[in-house]
Amino acid sequence: MPEILMPIQLEASLITFYATSQSADPRWKFAASVKRKYVTGLTVGGNPNAVVDSKRIFLNQFSLLRYPVNFGSSYSLLISVPFWHRQITLYLWEYTGPIIDTSEQKLDLILERLPDLP
Repeated sequence: MPEILMPIQLEASLITFYATSQSADPRWKFAASVKRKYVTGLTVGGNPNAVVDSKRIFLNQFSLLRYPVNFGSSYSLLISVPFWHRQITLYLWEYTGPIIDTSEQKLDLILERLPDLP
């Protein structure tokens, strides 16, 4: 099966996939790999895109993909489905709300209290 380029641009650092297949063997767990692609403007070999990372999604379960590093622009997804899948259905959700990182809050609290130490 050829790679699937998603025809939409995403901006969220948190997305979720759900994959199903009617023809999958019940023992199969792996559904596909997902690569995040950015248009860089740098053309080497005729391709202006840069693949940043690759993550795995699994059959019949939610696969939460977190991209903590955002390069300030939208990105597209390139999905590779293994050849043994004759049919697959992929669902994608993009989280657009605020993401609160408690580690940053704790670091701010430590830095705030640091001057009070003897």
